Amino acid sequence: MIEVGERVPAVLTPSWDPTLYVFFKQSCDTSRLALPVYARLTDYQPGVAVVGVSQDTPAVTEEFLHELGLSFDVVYDHPELSRSTAADLQGVPALVLAEAGEVTFTAVGWRREAVERLSLRLAELAGQGPIDLRAHALPAFKPG
Repeated sequence: MIEVGERVPAVLTPSWDPTLYVFFKQSCDTSRLALPVYARLTDYQPGVAVVGVSQDTPAVTEEFLHELGLSFDVVYDHPELSRSTAADLQGVPALVLAEAGEVTFTAVGWRREAVERLSLRLAELAGQGPIDLRAHALPAFKPG
């Protein structure tokens, strides 16, 4: 996994700063668990851009997001996985926060405590109070 402090790979260079990348795949049970929480992080927009990076085709992705009742900006990493490869992903879901061209946060799988810390950082960046992630009923950890 790309490390905190590394430069953001060119293939991930955001059009907005800061940007949170949310990597996911429809067939991943942990993506299914975590994506509704990650989608709530869009409440920090426009101060922080949140971009989904799907490892599936557009049709599969649209069906998956519709099934979960989610809507947010998505780019497609299928079939070449160039964005996932550039971020050296070892699994999904994965989060990469880019600030001023540098990686400042990463996480793989579902880790409630890490997402709560990320939410506090995004609130700070967006200049607002933290949102309710509604994640208290989810397990503390689930590998990707």
